[in-house]
Amino acid sequence: MSFLAKTGVLFENFLGISGFDIYWYGVLIAFGFLLAFINTSFLCKKRGYPSDLTVDMLIICIIGAIVGARTYYVIFQWKSYFVPGDIIATIGKIIDIRQGGLAIYGGIIGCVIGLSFYAWRKKYNWFSLLDVCAGSLALGQAIGRWGNFFNQEAHGALVENTSLQFFPYAVYLDSPKGTEPAGWYQATFFYESLWCFLIFAVLCLLFFKQKYYGQITLTYLALYGFERGIVEWLRTDQLTIGSVPVSAILSIVLCISATITLLILAIKKYKQEIPFYND
Repeated sequence: MSFLAKTGVLFENFLGISGFDIYWYGVLIAFGFLLAFINTSFLCKKRGYPSDLTVDMLIICIIGAIVGARTYYVIFQWKSYFVPGDIIATIGKIIDIRQGGLAIYGGIIGCVIGLSFYAWRKKYNWFSLLDVCAGSLALGQAIGRWGNFFNQEAHGALVENTSLQFFPYAVYLDSPKGTEPAGWYQATFFYESLWCFLIFAVLCLLFFKQKYYGQITLTYLALYGFERGIVEWLRTDQLTIGSVPVSAILSIVLCISATITLLILAIKKYKQEIPFYND
């Protein structure tokens, strides 16, 4: 990681403005949103939706993702943001997202809430909107996880066995966040990035064979929940209640619930008419 002038920073003092840094994390998230937008636009066209729908959903998801991701993180790290007797300082620390502190599950929840309200107002099928976004979400996550690499965070335990000190099992970090020393750590960010790319591929294939609204969304929840329910236990920076990693428990619940629902619908051979346009 020594090739970085400053941990996590792509451009330091951008445009000559002191203290105005461009972070890799923000650039990667923006790039993820761009590719997600392109993919969702393509899928919406295949479903016969108007072209402006994707723009509406992008705006909703950007706002929902930021607010949701920050809220989720702050809730479980409240002690780090609360300034006793100073509400202004507390609010200032909460809204200062340039210092990090975003949780993907909160972002997902924020997007779902936003899209739910939008679907209700516009009279769209709620699951249909989630379906065209699910694969794009996985793609965005796959790209965004590399922001953790540049920030030297979201890693696993220190790898002291020299025979395991190789990428992709581990990654060398010279300035990991927290109090950890420089060294080789389990590359949990990469495990999730690779898995999310695979989820994206699976959901893209499933899109053209979809049997009912919600099938793609449920498949995403089952696959992502499975991976996150395992990898989250390996990380050293989980959001916890006591000693229990919140996201790991949520992942397991989502995975089991989605899998059971998919199996029940498969057994019942449930099917809906799904519009598809080749033009």
